[in-house]
Amino acid sequence: MQDLPVRRALVTGGSRGIGAAIARRLARDGCTVTITYHSNSSAADELVADIASTGGVAYALQADTANLHASMASVDQAAELMGGLDILVCNAGVSVAAPFLETGPDMYDALFDITRGTFFAMQRAGQIIADHGRIVAISTLGTRRVSSSPAYCASKTAIEQFCKGLAYEVAPRGITVNAVLPGFTETDMLASLPADFKATMVGMTAMGRLGKSDEIAALVAFLVSSDGGWVTAETISANGGVKP
Repeated sequence: MQDLPVRRALVTGGSRGIGAAIARRLARDGCTVTITYHSNSSAADELVADIASTGGVAYALQADTANLHASMASVDQAAELMGGLDILVCNAGVSVAAPFLETGPDMYDALFDITRGTFFAMQRAGQIIADHGRIVAISTLGTRRVSSSPAYCASKTAIEQFCKGLAYEVAPRGITVNAVLPGFTETDMLASLPADFKATMVGMTAMGRLGKSDEIAALVAFLVSSDGGWVTAETISANGGVKP
């Protein structure tokens, strides 16, 4: 895989789960990485130290993506820390598992405040990112299926549309914008689910197992490499073959 000559990456929501796996992979591939975290400063500091222990360079910023101004400011802060910005990975989010008839206003706002923050973080990145930069947003396989959490999936569907719209505006500068849709992936969040529910997920997957965060990170690593330069305005799923 060919690398871009200078790569400075911001990963939002990067202190744990898929975000942390992406940060580690990008650092391993030679990126300087800044992660944002909402409240778990110890996890963020641990990840930064882990990356540093293997020779990488990483920074942590506290930023609430649901706060519009904090979300936008984090893009500028990361660029200042790293001397510029080449890659933005929008991973921050919350999972609200609630059916339509049980989704209250507070749940709805928690989801769509993050969607709004993501929009303007992407907008700011589109303004300052270096030519031939990369923007990737993490969505969910749930946008392609009938979901038991329609508000959550709708909030992610909006982000997929942000990617498509922005891709055409920044393409003249060689910048690509894509959305990645993970399938059922082993994370801390998934670990708390009942065993029978996870077994059902496994049964829906052609590969007969749950995905790993590192496998999602590998797809992101391809998209942000120079080899991924012909892929833009796409929604790409990594799900092990989830049955329709």
